[in-house]
Amino acid sequence: MKTLTLAALLAGTACAALAQDAEPSERTLVTGEMLQEIVAEAPYECANYDMDSDSCEAVTQLTFDGDMVAGTARSLFADDVEGTVMGTGTLEGDRICMAPDDITMQLQSPDSTMNEMVQNQFMAAIEALGTLCTTYYALEDGGYVSVTTQADGTPIPDGEEGVQFFGQEKSLRAVPEEIET
Repeated sequence: MKTLTLAALLAGTACAALAQDAEPSERTLVTGEMLQEIVAEAPYECANYDMDSDSCEAVTQLTFDGDMVAGTARSLFADDVEGTVMGTGTLEGDRICMAPDDITMQLQSPDSTMNEMVQNQFMAAIEALGTLCTTYYALEDGGYVSVTTQADGTPIPDGEEGVQFFGQEKSLRAVPEEIET
């Protein structure tokens, strides 16, 4: 089920080959201050960027207002079903944290019954996970890895993702897995 991945997208995470290939020694922590500077110049976080198609599996637009952060993540699934996750949170030291009450999800598909079912499953998964926190690490190649955990540091499924930041929004390409109904 892509529910957890949608939750992770807003927090900046999902499973990526880049993250799987990166050894911890190759990562450098991105401080909260550095993250604010990165996002000020390049507010679009791109998950699993593909240079050939200049596209992403998910695009999250992040904005900071002091220690407050807002994000809108979009992803495209099979049959042109688009999911949008929106949330607000806080920058707590070097990580962005969002509570379940501050996260919403919308699904746009021709099947309104599926929309409601997936939205309900998504919110149930978010509630079960509790507050999600994301920390970013810079890689030697110029990319980043986002690592999302529960507030206490417990890893979540698909909690690491290779990301890049861009000044302009990239197009979406379909996420490989389909939404289960």
